[in-house]
Amino acid sequence: MKEKSFMCQVVVNEGEPPESALRRFRRAVMSSGVIPEVRRRRYFENTQDIKKRKDKELRRRRGRKPFKPQQSMASAMSSGRFSDTMPPAGLSAPFAELFTPDAEEEEGSNEK
Repeated sequence: MKEKSFMCQVVVNEGEPPESALRRFRRAVMSSGVIPEVRRRRYFENTQDIKKRKDKELRRRRGRKPFKPQQSMASAMSSGRFSDTMPPAGLSAPFAELFTPDAEEEEGSNEK
C-alpha cells in the first residue's frame, strides 16, 4: 500500500500578522487532504470496507457531469424552442388593452 506524506509548511514573512499565517496554514492543510485522511483512519477499515469506499468514490467521480451553461432566453426564442408558447400574429396578449398609452390617458382624465 502506498503511503502519502502530508507535510504542510508555511513560512511567516517579516511583519506578517499571525492570523494571516494561520489562515494560509489552514488553507494548505485543507488542500493537502490531511483532514479526510485522518477521518478515514480514525477507525479500522477491513478489506471489504476499503472496496466499498473505493467503489463509492469511483461512482461519485463518474456521476459528475460537466457543467453545461444554460441557453439564454433570447437565443431560445430565436431558435424556435418556445415557438408553441407564443400567441399567433393576429392575436394580442391578454390584458394588452390595459397597458396601451390611450388607456393611461383616459385614467388620468378621470382623476382630475
